[in-house]
Amino acid sequence: MSWGGSNFTGDLNAEVATETEFNLTQLYTPVGYGTIRPEISILSPAENQTFNESSFPLVFNVDRTVSLQSYSLDGKANVTLSGNETIGGMRNGLHTITVYVNDTFGNVGASQTINFTVAKPEPFPIAVVATASVAVILVVAGLLIIFKKHKH
Repeated sequence: MSWGGSNFTGDLNAEVATETEFNLTQLYTPVGYGTIRPEISILSPAENQTFNESSFPLVFNVDRTVSLQSYSLDGKANVTLSGNETIGGMRNGLHTITVYVNDTFGNVGASQTINFTVAKPEPFPIAVVATASVAVILVVAGLLIIFKKHKH
């Protein structure tokens, strides 16, 4: 912060007074400045949220400008982020996610690890049903042929 001004000494009513002008610049660095880790809050997914799709939105806030953003899904290697984004290709089951950021001073911040579930409904197994249906039809047709031959 900058300071400037003057210093007045003497009696205001007296004819003898001195005023000293000065220019002074003082810099103040708050305690911990440049060493405090960034704070991250994950807005989505919420703790214990369940998604019925194989993708989910990753939405988070950081309390300052950062130079690098990444996330770790299920404890795996970090993946670089460019901001909030949708993460896809998720398999059904319980998952965890943690967001990491680096600020311009090199301080690394980590979010709370969030637990969430992907429970995408499995598609109806049409191929299995079709195969089973054909097998049943063939068995019934074979039995009908056998019964007809036995009647003759």
